[in-house]
Amino acid sequence: MNNEKYNKLIEKISLDKIELNSLNCAQNENFNEKGNLDIVLNHDIINTIVHGVELSTLISFKILAVNNNEIEIENNKSLNKDSILFKIEFILNLEYSLQIESEEDFLVDYKKEIETFVENNVPFNAWPYAREIVSSITTRMGFPALIMPTYKLIPKY
Repeated sequence: MNNEKYNKLIEKISLDKIELNSLNCAQNENFNEKGNLDIVLNHDIINTIVHGVELSTLISFKILAVNNNEIEIENNKSLNKDSILFKIEFILNLEYSLQIESEEDFLVDYKKEIETFVENNVPFNAWPYAREIVSSITTRMGFPALIMPTYKLIPKY
């Protein structure tokens, strides 16, 4: 990736809107109440579409409240369903636009820089919205508000 090109992309791009694409949440009535809870939080970029000077990206979030006495958090695919207190899954759509006078194949020439932008900036931009959704939904489910930690981007050297 070319740092000069990346900086130019950052200067020219703006976040136009964030929309909730889908939301699914569920409580487990058969939850085994022994032990403490841990929160498993995952996010993943699903898809990015570039069209002209517009960039649209879908990012998914999955939050589980699980009994930590019965599972290994790192291996959440093998969770016993009765060890999950609740699950919240949602997808956000982030739409960006480039503030350029003409397209000039700008986005084609910036493929690596756009990939880096999506990997680094989309989660950072979506995080406050995800935090609000999780906090709001957990209270509506009858639990204390779950406050997600702040998003911290660890630079790659």
